[in-house]
Amino acid sequence: MTTTMQSPPVRKRRRRRSAVERVVYAIGVVGRIFVASGLLLLFFTAYLLWGTGVYTHQQQNKAKNTLATKSIVSEATLAKGGTIPPGRPLTQPKLSDPLFTLKIPKIALDIAVVYGVGVDQLKLGPGLFPDCKVVSVGPGECTDGAKYPGENGNVAISGHRTTYLAPFWRINELSKGDTIDLVSGRVRYRYRVRGEEVVDPTAGFDVVEQHGRAELTLTTCNPRFSATQRLIVHADYLGPSLVAAAPVGSGPNAATRSTKAQFTSDVLALAALAAACALGSLALSKKYTRAAAYASITLVGAVGIWVAIFPRVVAMLPSNY
Repeated sequence: MTTTMQSPPVRKRRRRRSAVERVVYAIGVVGRIFVASGLLLLFFTAYLLWGTGVYTHQQQNKAKNTLATKSIVSEATLAKGGTIPPGRPLTQPKLSDPLFTLKIPKIALDIAVVYGVGVDQLKLGPGLFPDCKVVSVGPGECTDGAKYPGENGNVAISGHRTTYLAPFWRINELSKGDTIDLVSGRVRYRYRVRGEEVVDPTAGFDVVEQHGRAELTLTTCNPRFSATQRLIVHADYLGPSLVAAAPVGSGPNAATRSTKAQFTSDVLALAALAAACALGSLALSKKYTRAAAYASITLVGAVGIWVAIFPRVVAMLPSNY
């Protein structure tokens, strides 16, 4: 009986890469890193420009919902007739509380103004500079003797220009004579633009202080997509007047429906994108395995970092007016 001896399997020796091949391989790895980094920066830029606006839009709906149910000047006071009082709240507002609505017809701006100009407040909308003697905030986030609409002093408001709905995106289009309204309930405090200027962000802080005149100051970053300067719009106070009540359908129920509708549309958009990624991967996997994997990882990863990572990254960045 003959026994057949099986020879051990022959191991294939891996061919050593030449110096040129190693360089080419390294270049390929670096190239992939650059491509991934570029996509990440592209997605982050898109989030800053549009994604942050989703959050502000929802918060604006809540703010307008609140403002629709209250006014700085009560109806009882207005019913008595006589002079319309300034728009100073009867009780001290808290940071982030909605105060009144800023309306600038020329640039189609109609947005709620909140109390405070810190990072958290400007995410909600434009903010009114608070009084340093009343609130405890960081340097540059308050002024001495801050004023409210209609008072004899400087009403200073700051807002984003490129992120979080970019309320002051078109503020540079304002010119002498344009009107700016601060509205609370049926009371409108009107200001008229007298000019604008560009100042240094630190040395120019004096523009939001008190100058002994009834005026309004709007401040934002300049140029767009940069915070190296501040664009300032100055306006003089003309006086108060009464306006029509809020139209039907703009009350609290409408605002709540709008907020829910926006939230629902956001969820549906993310779900549709995830489903498209899954279907696309299945359709391409047989013939284009590698391309399907890249597409799936890129798109699904983009959704993940958009929702879970980017908001936390933005929270750690310094404020950009």
